[in-house]
Amino acid sequence: MQSHVSPEVMDEVLNSPEMMAKIYWTEEPNRECSGCGKRKSPTVILKKCSGCYWKEYCSSECQKKDWPVHKTICRERQATRRDLEEIQKGMWTDIYDWIPRHRQPMFDALMAALNLRHHPHAHEDFFLELELVYNAQEKTVRRRFELQSAAVRDWQTFLDNDYEGFFARRYADRLQFDEESKKHPGGYGCAYAIISMVLPGGDSRLFTDVPYRLNVAHVTGLAYGLTTWRTELARDLEKSAGRQKGGKKKAGKK
Repeated sequence: MQSHVSPEVMDEVLNSPEMMAKIYWTEEPNRECSGCGKRKSPTVILKKCSGCYWKEYCSSECQKKDWPVHKTICRERQATRRDLEEIQKGMWTDIYDWIPRHRQPMFDALMAALNLRHHPHAHEDFFLELELVYNAQEKTVRRRFELQSAAVRDWQTFLDNDYEGFFARRYADRLQFDEESKKHPGGYGCAYAIISMVLPGGDSRLFTDVPYRLNVAHVTGLAYGLTTWRTELARDLEKSAGRQKGGKKKAGKK
């Protein structure tokens, strides 16, 4: 994929501390049987404990021998997994309620971040990642997601280090939406915001996407500043959640 963005912008994105911290490593770590210690190899097949999905064993005999030691943590992890599964169910319901309420501020941030006026093809090479922390204990959906960070990300880097094919599927969708958009008068393509949802504890995250079909008016009609969009996005999301007063109200905003 050939980049249309200037080398200076590309270098800033790819070499930023945020990007370096976000790359998903695909190399498998050294794995060994939790019973006898044998390393995984073509002749040593390891299977995860069906209870906790954490410990791995090369045989049922090793698993039985290790059970007196493993059972306490196994049961604890099973309970934790059940709790997380319930949290995830609620989180997916909440995020699909949260997104329509906040499409406008996310779009305003996306347009300012990509700066299509000076980088006309940036939406083809980059997306906006919004990292949200989820708190199921909050009473309203508006308050259950809090913005942790927002940054421009490079599609190619994430495609090269894909996480279970998520970014490949989203990029394929983007190409299709891009083509469809350009068939309409004034159609400019499709830009993406990717939401990264951090689960309690911060060890796991789930992703969802928010595509936007663009027209030529979006190139120059920016609502957020080119250097202040992060602050303005955080302000509008905080205001929507009722955590902060003030700020400019947008037309049609609920």
